[in-house]
Amino acid sequence: MASQLKKPQLYCKSSLHLSIYNGKSMHTLFGRFKTLSIAGFILLSCIFAFFSSQIIISSDFKKLLPLEHPYLVNMMEHKDDLTLGNDVRIIVKAKNGYTIFNNEYLQWVKTLTDKVYEIEGLDTVFIKTIWTPNARWIAVTEQGFEGGEIIPPTYDGSVDSLKRVQQNLERSTEIGRLVADDYQSSTLYLPLTWRADGESIDYKALNNALEELRAESQSKGYDIAIIGVAKKIGDLINGAQQMGLFFLIAVAFIFVALFWYTSSFSVALILTVSGILGVIWQLGLVSLLGRYWGFGLDPYSMLVPFLVFAISISHGLQLFNASSSIDLHHQRARSVFQQLGKPASLALASDAIGFATLAIIPIAAIQDLAITASLGVLCLFFTTLLFVPLCISIFGVSDKFIQKNNNKVKTLPWWARLSLFGTQGVGRFVFIIVFICLSVWGFSKSYDLQVGDSRAGAPELRSDSQYNKDIQYYVDHFSQSVDVYVALVRSDADQCNSPANLNLLEDLQWRFEQLESVQNTFSLANGVKAVQRGLSEGYPKWSHVPQEQIAINGTTGSLPPGFINLDCSFTPLYVFLKDHKAATLAEVTQTLTEFDTELQSKETSMRVLPAAGNAGIEAAVNESIEQQQNTMLWVIYAVVFFMCLITFKNVWHVLAILMPLAMTSILCQVLMVWLDIGVKVSTLPVIALGVGIGVDYGVYIVARYVITKDMSIVLSNTGRIVAFTGIALAVSVGTWMFSAIQFQADMGYLLTFMFIWNMVGALFVIPCLLSFFNKKNDESS
Repeated sequence: MASQLKKPQLYCKSSLHLSIYNGKSMHTLFGRFKTLSIAGFILLSCIFAFFSSQIIISSDFKKLLPLEHPYLVNMMEHKDDLTLGNDVRIIVKAKNGYTIFNNEYLQWVKTLTDKVYEIEGLDTVFIKTIWTPNARWIAVTEQGFEGGEIIPPTYDGSVDSLKRVQQNLERSTEIGRLVADDYQSSTLYLPLTWRADGESIDYKALNNALEELRAESQSKGYDIAIIGVAKKIGDLINGAQQMGLFFLIAVAFIFVALFWYTSSFSVALILTVSGILGVIWQLGLVSLLGRYWGFGLDPYSMLVPFLVFAISISHGLQLFNASSSIDLHHQRARSVFQQLGKPASLALASDAIGFATLAIIPIAAIQDLAITASLGVLCLFFTTLLFVPLCISIFGVSDKFIQKNNNKVKTLPWWARLSLFGTQGVGRFVFIIVFICLSVWGFSKSYDLQVGDSRAGAPELRSDSQYNKDIQYYVDHFSQSVDVYVALVRSDADQCNSPANLNLLEDLQWRFEQLESVQNTFSLANGVKAVQRGLSEGYPKWSHVPQEQIAINGTTGSLPPGFINLDCSFTPLYVFLKDHKAATLAEVTQTLTEFDTELQSKETSMRVLPAAGNAGIEAAVNESIEQQQNTMLWVIYAVVFFMCLITFKNVWHVLAILMPLAMTSILCQVLMVWLDIGVKVSTLPVIALGVGIGVDYGVYIVARYVITKDMSIVLSNTGRIVAFTGIALAVSVGTWMFSAIQFQADMGYLLTFMFIWNMVGALFVIPCLLSFFNKKNDESS
């Protein structure tokens, strides 16, 4: 078979030729003005390098939220009436298994309480510790109600004072909430504030301040645990900083792999520099534009520079490969554009537009990623499609690379022979059956993919991370869940505490508490019943909701702030969950929605709306992703379809490119099911970005086939480049699996799979499909 191979027809004219890439314009660029052109590249690269050095990691919590989602709209309307949402809890553990009832421990908690008031970004009005005045107890005595602060102003550290503190605590409702069930730790509750000026909280600075408190406490012999969304974001930012090291490892590996493959230091250097320039230009633009539009890099968009570098290497090596058999430097540059100008532009344009479709997800972090990725691909039009041919016209191509490349073309590797087997007779039938079976099986399994978290704790971080250890400690020692879903109960003014509404509120609580995923609930009805029992000498049978409005008014007046708003038109219902998995949130939301639907058929002004609390916010994110993820994929594939159709003007060629991509997307979802990875803000972009990588491979295979009409030549030439880049880039991005951040490790698994499987699809499925479609066309003709 090797003897039958034809020499690649580098100058063959076809429908792929673009008039803008004609010889005259290329001679002008790469002949007369090549020195000026390279100087322009150097100048622009220096400018973008300056701006890229000033880029910062964004840490705006609001960018992770779908602010236009109805749940978030409801929450923001009542943000002044709620204290749950974005908060931090510091759990201070007593020494050596002792209880908190010793003066040394209490004095250290007091010191920490004073220190946290100095941290920026906290809503100091609602800070709560065992030392703050809002940590209170209440009891029924012979004289009536008595109450006060858990640690009274008269506390002096004596044994009697410590006994009084313990007695006050046991009379309060703070055991299991502010103090651990075993009395071995207590909590500092620190709510964050929504800044009036619209600026985001500096989560990195907040995280550093919290870690300073941890270090200081440990130096005093006290272990502390810190939990909350803000702390999680801070840990993500710190973990994301090591991605720079992974990028350097990837660059070094790709350079060595290129040198091994090409046997040319200059070719490997030019390609590597081209990829680095693409990343520098991208980061420079993001930094520059981010000053005016407020977007930038964040832990979720750290993968984009990797992808830009990968796409650059893939295209650049194809460009060098196309120039390897032309003698004169400027002729090489023109030949590259004549052969690959249009397919390369098509692939990059498809990538850019496809990445931009991520912006339909109404979450700012994903929209920023879409803009960042699209800008990066647009930069490659210059740093790869122009810079690489420009370097070819100046420095030429080394003889070793040309010789090694020509020697490779003369023989077919084993995988190419296997691919050619799939283009004939029985082999074609076998390949198509395998392709169909894999696709159908994958499609059936993909229904098990969950939107949202599929793991307990903070799945974005490693299960053995300090944050997840802190979460586990809190769950093990406190009764109150860290996953709180807040139902927003509205009514007409002065009606939130009416007997009818409180009865309905109890009914809804009962329904929530029948769910396996719900730990307990708490609402205005519970507060009213507690006060009513207290007014009745603590007799348990009087723990009920009075049916007379005047009696209810007497009880609500004794409740602390947070139960009702000023005009009594709103009250929150707190649902404490066992976890925040997607199934849990969906179950709770469905129960709430069904109850609210029933209310609309009754004569009541009461409405129950979702949702606030950290679990309510998570539910809104899940719904936004679920509503748009399929639309996003359809739009991406539609864009690629029409871009390819405009270029190739052959629907069968377009289907040959898209069908392996679709199979890869389906199998990627199966992999997510196997690895227990849910579709979230962190993982949704991977599926879309993987399509952009795959279309590059397919376009080059089909473009070369249109020119040569010989699949053996395509596989021995273009196919080798696809195989090399697929494996090399998969290995380099595999370093992410060692990231301290779990979701970036998950990205590493998924991208490695997509690099490999897109390569397999391009090398084995596309030749088979092209052969099958051509056979059908011949039969119909």
